[in-house]
Amino acid sequence: MEPVELVGLAQDSGKPLHHHELQPTSSSPAETIRTIRQEPSTSSDVEKGTLDHPGSSDGQPTSISALTEHATSAQHATAVPTLVNTQSSDKESCTGSRSASNEDRPSGNDSTAPIKDRGWQAWKFVLASAATEFMIWGASWGYGSFQEYHQQNPQSPFHHASLTATSSVGTTLLAGQHFVTLLTFGLYTMFPPLVKTFTYICVVGSSLSLLIASFSHSIALLILFQGLVYGMFSGNVFLAVILWLPNWWDERRGFATSIMFSGAGIGGIVWPIIFSQTLQRIGFRGTLRLWALLQLIISGGAVMCLKPGRKPPPTPKPLRWKSALPGFPRSLLSPVALLNIVVSLTQSTAYYSISLNISNYASSVGFSSTTSTAILSAFNASAAITYFVLSYLVDRFAYPLLMATSTTLNLVFTVLVLGFAGRSLTKIIVYVVFFGLTGGGFACFMTPMARDIPDRSRSHEFSLRFLYYITFRGLAAMVGPIIAVQVYPKHLGRESTYGSFGFTSFIAFISGTLALSTCASLAIFAHKRYLQPKQDRVKVLSNPVTPPAEARQQSGTVAA
Repeated sequence: MEPVELVGLAQDSGKPLHHHELQPTSSSPAETIRTIRQEPSTSSDVEKGTLDHPGSSDGQPTSISALTEHATSAQHATAVPTLVNTQSSDKESCTGSRSASNEDRPSGNDSTAPIKDRGWQAWKFVLASAATEFMIWGASWGYGSFQEYHQQNPQSPFHHASLTATSSVGTTLLAGQHFVTLLTFGLYTMFPPLVKTFTYICVVGSSLSLLIASFSHSIALLILFQGLVYGMFSGNVFLAVILWLPNWWDERRGFATSIMFSGAGIGGIVWPIIFSQTLQRIGFRGTLRLWALLQLIISGGAVMCLKPGRKPPPTPKPLRWKSALPGFPRSLLSPVALLNIVVSLTQSTAYYSISLNISNYASSVGFSSTTSTAILSAFNASAAITYFVLSYLVDRFAYPLLMATSTTLNLVFTVLVLGFAGRSLTKIIVYVVFFGLTGGGFACFMTPMARDIPDRSRSHEFSLRFLYYITFRGLAAMVGPIIAVQVYPKHLGRESTYGSFGFTSFIAFISGTLALSTCASLAIFAHKRYLQPKQDRVKVLSNPVTPPAEARQQSGTVAA
């Protein structure tokens, strides 16, 4: 049998690309059969690559060719190996060079693809997203000013309402913002060209809900419009940001997300001051109307600056309304994803339990309302700084170690500082500042959590996984403080060396959740560092690469 060479037949040979011929080579007997296989695309946009190339969902190459596959030609994707005379290799090399030079040329929708991770347009998207965070989450973090006004100021129209009733407004507000995005995600993906229109509608709807709430004389209507309806509309404003973020930021997406969330941190500082001043000067109804106006102007202006980055695909026809229901990505059932859920639930439980109760703690041990508000502002301010710090770290270091460091420091400060704080204002301030610095920007980790998935063929589920992590965090923000209140002392006990006034159980609850979060973070690091590489090697060894059926058939013909 004469030696032959397995190469792809170029179009320059004058024959169709799918045509094959078998010729003996004039090479020396030392030559062997050479197979050149196309490697899978390594586009930095993993999400887009997965959606545009479903044929590669199994992680294996979709075609084999001696030449570099032409990036814009559909017929080149069907090229298969052929046996030809080696004298044509020079001509094929020239063709291969032309094909390779065309790979970098965008075609179709790729010609309008944005430059990722840099450029003014990408930064404008981040700044506009931060403005929406400032208005949505930052304002909701300032609801404590309304609750204090209703309980303490006789001029409030809801001064005689119970603490449970007034606090329900803030609870339903958080619930609407955290859960509605997951419920409407399917609807938004069904109508990609209408996403921005939906966002404008939500901006107007959130402003109208606050305006209607300003005329309310019933606590039930206040819960409905200032709480649930406003939370649902405002939460949906942020959904466009989640859907379009992968179009603008890829390798530095964690950095971009941190900058976006810093808008919420800044809002957590500014909005309590704004609400406190306006409630005293123009009253409750005037404050809500001013808030509605600012929501319309700032959020509306921010949405005008948000762009999808690439032309949205057309609305699929026929419409399948079942796809509007939120699906559950199977990738969330992986060991790393489950551990990330545990980390998110436990850390959020501890953080929001401190955030919602630290001012009450300060007031209960004898400090004035002004001092308690200042302590809460210091807590929010220190948390805002963390977003900027993590924006630098989250894309440069292993996120499980960063999470473990954050929760460990929170645990140390809770046990050693809050436990011995007592009536010491200095110790309380030190605690809230350092607790906020080390745990305030934990939401920045949701981006690497959502991107961390072993099966890259399902990387297009980033937005859906991100929304699920937001939902888990919102669930902890609602349920966690309720559980913490059960161990919060109803009546102050005696002052003691540790856990004064009966706060020992509360401190133990916070410490326990932080310890569990630390252990889960370290387990993620150990799995990714030691177990996952072994599993990948075993998977590679157990799935050997086999040549295509046509190549095997031709090899048998040559042997014959």
